[in-house]
Amino acid sequence: MTTRGHGVLLVFVIVGLIMTACAAPSSGGKVAIVNGTPISQADYDKQVKMVQDSMIEQGLDPKSADGKASLDQMRVDILNQLIDVELMRQAAKSEGITVSDADVNQRMEQIKKDAGGQDAFNKSLRDAKITEQDFRNLIVRDQMIYERLYDKITKALPTTAEQVRSRHILLNTEKEANDVKARLGKGEDFAALAKELSQDTQTKDNGGDLGFYPRGVLDPAFENLIFQLKVNEIGIVQTDFGYHVVQVTAHETDRPLSPEVLQTLGEQMVNRYLDDVRSKAQIKRLLVLPPTATPSQ
Repeated sequence: MTTRGHGVLLVFVIVGLIMTACAAPSSGGKVAIVNGTPISQADYDKQVKMVQDSMIEQGLDPKSADGKASLDQMRVDILNQLIDVELMRQAAKSEGITVSDADVNQRMEQIKKDAGGQDAFNKSLRDAKITEQDFRNLIVRDQMIYERLYDKITKALPTTAEQVRSRHILLNTEKEANDVKARLGKGEDFAALAKELSQDTQTKDNGGDLGFYPRGVLDPAFENLIFQLKVNEIGIVQTDFGYHVVQVTAHETDRPLSPEVLQTLGEQMVNRYLDDVRSKAQIKRLLVLPPTATPSQ
């Protein structure tokens, strides 16, 4: 039900480890220039090699039509990820954020400990086909930069907000929703009907309860309805998921936000910040795009 912010935590580079791509021609050893800073062909090729091997191991047929189309799109996706990494780095620098070698060393030691020791960590690197140096510089350092940028941007994020608790019964058609609402009007139990009829397998067994949510997290149409309904009032709303028979069970004007909701709102705030950075950036893509791929706007 939630519309989660697509957090950029490790999306920039780690996605490269689970996707695929192939090298493509570029201009003068560079694949892009971001506010005057070049992204090298060598860095691009390094990402390409890792992800291509990974996807082929997972069963991709690079000679099939679908495989070729996937490879074409992944070429563009990897370029966009590298551009986003550079934009994130530049934004962090403008905010006075730095990550020292000592900071990275400390994080690396913790990662190795969490992995079960150096040997287990080395095996993970071999499985991912990435060197420790690349893992350190391409993933860990950027992860730490993002975390510090996240903390600075979200410092003023409120920890309490007006929130509504609701429960729902998800159905396929408007007629089904109207029929269920009519049954509720005759006194049938909401939780029992949710368990019997709801298409939401995650909530049906607990009576359709969604918990407390503030504005800005749930589907907009769903959210508009629950903030309009009075406590115990029942309404119907259509979303991309289907038709919801909804009942508000509580409404609090200043309730502490859950850690999960705080994370979602924080990611949304950072994404808006980085979207603004991207909209103002001077980005020149030098990589020749495959004709079947869709470039980022």
